[in-house]
Amino acid sequence: MTDQANSLAEIPLTFTMPKGVYLPVIVVCLLLAAGLRFYRLDVQSFWNDEGNSARIAERSVALILDGAGGDIHPPGYYLLLAGWRSVLGASEFGLRSFSALAGVLTVAVMSTIGAQFFDRRVGALTALMIALSPFHIYYSQEARMYALLALLSAASILLTVQVLKLPNAMRQGHFNGRKAVLQIGGLIAVNTLGLYTHYSFPFVLLAESIVFLIWLASRERKGHGLLTWILIQGASLLLFAPWIGIAVRQILGWPAGGADSLSLEIWTTVLGYGETLTPEQGTLGMVSLLLLAAAGVFPPLEERPSYLSFPERIGLIAFWVLVPLVALVPTGILSESFLKFLLPASLGLHLLAVRGFLIGFDMSQPNPLTGMFTSLAWRSVFVVFATLALVPAFRSLNNLYYDPSYARDNYRGIARQIAQFDSDEVAIVLTAPNQWEVFTYYYPDGANVAPLPDESTQETLDRLLDDYERIYALYWGVEQQDPDGQVEARLTQDAFPVQSAWYGEVRLVSYAVPALESDDEPIDVDAQFGDTIQLSGYKLSNGDLMAGDALGVTLYWQADKVISTRYKVFVHLYADDDTLISQHDAEPANNANPTVNWTPGDVIVDNHGLLVPPEVAPGRYQLAIGLYDFSGARLPIRLEGESIGERLVLQEIVIGE
Repeated sequence: MTDQANSLAEIPLTFTMPKGVYLPVIVVCLLLAAGLRFYRLDVQSFWNDEGNSARIAERSVALILDGAGGDIHPPGYYLLLAGWRSVLGASEFGLRSFSALAGVLTVAVMSTIGAQFFDRRVGALTALMIALSPFHIYYSQEARMYALLALLSAASILLTVQVLKLPNAMRQGHFNGRKAVLQIGGLIAVNTLGLYTHYSFPFVLLAESIVFLIWLASRERKGHGLLTWILIQGASLLLFAPWIGIAVRQILGWPAGGADSLSLEIWTTVLGYGETLTPEQGTLGMVSLLLLAAAGVFPPLEERPSYLSFPERIGLIAFWVLVPLVALVPTGILSESFLKFLLPASLGLHLLAVRGFLIGFDMSQPNPLTGMFTSLAWRSVFVVFATLALVPAFRSLNNLYYDPSYARDNYRGIARQIAQFDSDEVAIVLTAPNQWEVFTYYYPDGANVAPLPDESTQETLDRLLDDYERIYALYWGVEQQDPDGQVEARLTQDAFPVQSAWYGEVRLVSYAVPALESDDEPIDVDAQFGDTIQLSGYKLSNGDLMAGDALGVTLYWQADKVISTRYKVFVHLYADDDTLISQHDAEPANNANPTVNWTPGDVIVDNHGLLVPPEVAPGRYQLAIGLYDFSGARLPIRLEGESIGERLVLQEIVIGE
């Protein structure tokens, strides 16, 4: 029995990967990466920044350079996208496919890095991890420069290693001058393109330079090596020199991101699983991933001959991960909006995690002292860690593809909603920079589109209120662009909010501007809602009401005392059989003046718009109002001292033919 146990213990369980197996595995990983990146590529709408990319790519080279001079990104990606657009077109699929291809190529480069740094097993599993990474898939499906940034970062790391191999090749007598020129030239080209792609690319150059100095310290002819490195980096900087002044100006003007409120759990979860998973959903997996990455820094049991020592290889990966974090977190740039800057760092993290998983296998080889079963138990621990690290990725992918709460802002849906009406009848107000680009991508007839606020906001709103019967406003980033809320306040005051809906993080509000007689006095009402709120009167818009028209309702409220509860107002139109025909529910003044803000004795003017559906038959309908709290409980109503229930009928409304 003892002999049998010893013979079992001598069976090696650490798997190897012959070259004949490695290449097919990489092909499968690349096909998987392509499938996941091109799958549902055009299902979601462009959001603000993608619309900016789409419109910039329409321009000439001169105009792209001019526009990028005022942008927070250099022109490299836009120039490449313009060329790509000329071949594949300006559709969502066409423009996003450039990023999708960059994402697939990143998988190929990472497999090569893993194989060259360690072995083919690491290369294959790293390719699989990056192929499945929700973080990388998300930005491979976006018409922005971040997938390209990740690709160039990985390519720069790989070419740096190739350049560091050259002295060893010269010593061993198999130096290939032509190949060396291509490698050095490739590194210069990649680094230059990286600098022209994103202003965070210097973090990669810094990580490489730190490791180069470590590498140089243990080599002879230090001056020769240092000069070569300076020439390589200097050539990239020289090629970037025409843009350096603009880059410095734009970087110094970069807004701080508010990293004080960004928790460790958020950015670590993003590193592992992207922005389509909550920290709570990813905590266990992220802890497992970090533990595997920590194991990845342990030295191998047997160091194979290499042009770079193990500390140099691990150092390059570690600095690749850490330099962006150390640089971004203290500066306040690393807000949720800028977490995509960590895309290159996540490549290094996944590489370390794969290596940690395999080092666990290598360190737990069966031996006569531990035995087969102890080895299997130890390896099962690493399998559990790997499983825990992978499971959240699949959940994140499901969210990415199918959960509407993670979808990009739906400007396509907004444009379709507005396009139901004749473009001559509606005006569109945009309330944030870059909305014009993405909105007019889907709504090309932009003659009636007004980007606000600007120096003539009130004059523009005067014109729109005079000329159009319906106004749509797209509210996004209002706190930064219109902190005083002057656009919404004016529209709420002089028009009637009809509908409000969220399309991602963009709120679309439609306003009706029906005809009004300014000298009409409100109709007096003596109605008490609950114990503290009175309705003193109301006004309706004038004119004959037809199916498809909008009815404007102005309510005049007062409070006896301070109100501690927030209430919503409902304005409903009912048929004789009590069927609800149309409604508008909102806090007073279209949510701008909640009841808890009311001052006792003040008159609160509260506009509501009701859209009469086009299919409504001519006839007589009942206009009713009421108040309810956020639980849905309605306030009891007393009209002239008599209890009438929870709904006050203001008057009969006639809808004509």
